[in-house]
Amino acid sequence: AQRIVASREFWTEGALEREWHADVVFLNPPFSRVGEFVRYAVDQYQRGFCTELFILCRCAPSSSWFSSSWVLPHCHTLFFSRRMRFWTAGTGRRRGGGAKGDVVPAQSSMPHEIAMLYFGPDTIGFEYWFQGYGRIVLPLEIEQMLYVDSNQIDQNVNLISQNDEDDPFLQSDV
Repeated sequence: AQRIVASREFWTEGALEREWHADVVFLNPPFSRVGEFVRYAVDQYQRGFCTELFILCRCAPSSSWFSSSWVLPHCHTLFFSRRMRFWTAGTGRRRGGGAKGDVVPAQSSMPHEIAMLYFGPDTIGFEYWFQGYGRIVLPLEIEQMLYVDSNQIDQNVNLISQNDEDDPFLQSDV
């Protein structure tokens, strides 16, 4: 991601004690404090301190920090379908050994899934550069959430009811 995002500075300490005045911020928070970092990063973006914000994090929809972030109106979420490989900053060398490249096929032993949250104006660019790494979920517009077609709901309920009558697994012997 760094090759695509092209961040100019790397902070390993004191990130939560400063304002993030930058065009682009790429955050890979420590797992022990991920919620604190994600909340702070989203706050910095919403306050206008950065134009684009990329957050690489574990995919944890049941956690409050993840569920409150990825549903925000300006958040595009990439759910990676492959395992990540990391590079040591400034050296051009991979951490660990193994496969070539920075992303390799997912392993069944992977302890958790990875997601990238993107906040920023270049959503077309985000989709272009990252679409090959997994599935991108676009934010749902508030108008779409508020619009309900009652005729379509009635049709869906009738269809489900009809299918239930034909489904032998839903039939009762009583």
